[in-house]
Amino acid sequence: MRTVVWRLYIDYEKEENWLNEMAAKGFAFADYSFARYVFNDCKPGEYIYRLELLKNGIHNPESRQYMSFMADNGAEPVANWYRWVYFRKKAGGAPFDIYSDVDSKMAHYKRIMGLYFPVMCLLFLSGFWNIRIGLPYFYSEFWNGSPANFTVGVLNVCIGIALFFPWNHARTRVKKLKQEKLLME
Repeated sequence: MRTVVWRLYIDYEKEENWLNEMAAKGFAFADYSFARYVFNDCKPGEYIYRLELLKNGIHNPESRQYMSFMADNGAEPVANWYRWVYFRKKAGGAPFDIYSDVDSKMAHYKRIMGLYFPVMCLLFLSGFWNIRIGLPYFYSEFWNGSPANFTVGVLNVCIGIALFFPWNHARTRVKKLKQEKLLME
């Protein structure tokens, strides 16, 4: 049976945990488009899922080669969105970890930071600019500002704040991994 669930995640670790919880309940993740997850029935706990943000787009030869490498090691790419790839592997046997060392984990978190930071900055800039344009509407009779500008500005700032949390989480993880690497050397 096919099940469709609508959910929006901005923290990939929470999304990955949720997909694994669904698999434990007998729902195999099959496809994704923005905030739309498609599941098929499976044996509970049959699959383990991992998400990864690739360095390049999905059609880049380097990305294709990497996905082929993962498939050769039993991790099939189930879905992708932008540069995110959803991998799954049959449960049982060796644990399913994508990152084998500290440097690869750090590189992944840095890619996440690089994804969120410019978007977050654009949202803050456009948000404050729209608030600046729309705010005089509320207190000046000579300004033709628009409450729509103010509303869009507040919305942009709120989304920027929401993106700050996963960006900051990735930044914190990079710091901890750097400390861990120093201790190992």
